[in-house]
This record gives sequence, C-alpha cells and structure tokens, in this order.
Amino acid sequence: CRLSGCDAAGASFAKAVLVDVEAAEARFADADFAGADLTGANLRAALCQQAKFPKAKLTKATLVAADLRYCDFGKAELQGADCSDAKLGFASLELVRADGAVFRRADFDLVRAHKA
Repeated sequence: CRLSGCDAAGASFAKAVLVDVEAAEARFADADFAGADLTGANLRAALCQQAKFPKAKLTKATLVAADLRYCDFGKAELQGADCSDAKLGFASLELVRADGAVFRRADFDLVRAHKA
C-alpha cells in the first residue's frame, strides 16, 4: 500500500492491517491507529501530531524525523523501530515495548512513560 504524501488528517485506521505501508511525508495529524498493524511501515517525516497509536504494532517501522508530538502510544509495540530525529514531545509512551528501537537525536521533551 502506498500512502506517501497523502493527507489523511483525522482519518480512522483503527485495527487496520498496514504492514509495510509506504507513507513517507504523509499527514496523519489526529488520525486513529488504535490496534493497527503497521509492522515495517515507512512513516519517515510523516506529520502525526496528536495521532492515536494505543496497542498499535509498529515493529521495525521507520519513524525517522516524524512529528509525533502529543501522540498516544499506550501499550504500543515499537520493537526494532527507527525513531531517529523524531519529535516525541508531550507524547504518551506508557507501557510501550521498545526493545531494540533506535532513538538517536529524538526529542523527548515532557514525554510521559511508565515502566512496563
């Protein structure tokens, strides 16, 4: 599936299967990805402010330089994801699984996170 550059602000992708989706530079502000499977997704430089990812599977996803400020990642799976240079300010990372994830130069200003 190719969604690169699309504008899907406010759209619902809840429980959708979007494995290996190409969505670089897409606009997903305030979109709902609750329980969605985004394994291997390419969200490089995507605008996702205030998007909801609770219980979403983002294993091995590319979130490099994505704007993820104010996102809800509660109980999401980010194992092996690349979040280098991502903006995660004010995001909720409560009970997230991120074994092997990469967060080089990521911005974590005022992130909420609790130990799993």
